[in-house]
Amino acid sequence: LSYLFGSINENNTISYPSYNTFYKTFIQKSNRIGNLYYDFGFQYYTTINKKHFLTAGFSFNTTSTIHYRQDYVYFNVIQNKLSESQQIKYPEYNDTIEQSTGVKNSMKIPKTIGIGLTYCYDNKILAGIDLYQQKYLNNTSYPVRIGLEITPNPKSIRNYYQRVHYRLGVQYTDSYL
Repeated sequence: LSYLFGSINENNTISYPSYNTFYKTFIQKSNRIGNLYYDFGFQYYTTINKKHFLTAGFSFNTTSTIHYRQDYVYFNVIQNKLSESQQIKYPEYNDTIEQSTGVKNSMKIPKTIGIGLTYCYDNKILAGIDLYQQKYLNNTSYPVRIGLEITPNPKSIRNYYQRVHYRLGVQYTDSYL
């Protein structure tokens, strides 16, 4: 069970820099998200020998609908100046085109299936790979994530930098965006 929450703010501007008397259009949107969705998974851990460990996992979630509320305003702005050489600038004038608050919307989280595998050596080196399949409405994406973590001496009590977890990772996604 997962709870997705937060806000996403968007600001867009449509402008015509070559024309002083054209309106600039501003679009401001604020989306407030808060909803539950389900994830399922399992993990298998095994010790190969005293210093070698292996973990395999599988995760799955169904297509979920996430509801959110949106506030938005569209407005035009014009600055009254005749040319770039003119030093006198008149105040900007606003004209609201459309405004609304608390509009109910929804979005879909794609169905996702994932598998992962990690190998650990003596609690000093951890390497892992995750493979996913995400099914969107008109597209399927296959993200791949690979990571490495090195801890030089996890039991060191005198040297902080020997206990630090140094991490490196890469991700590839053939997203529809």
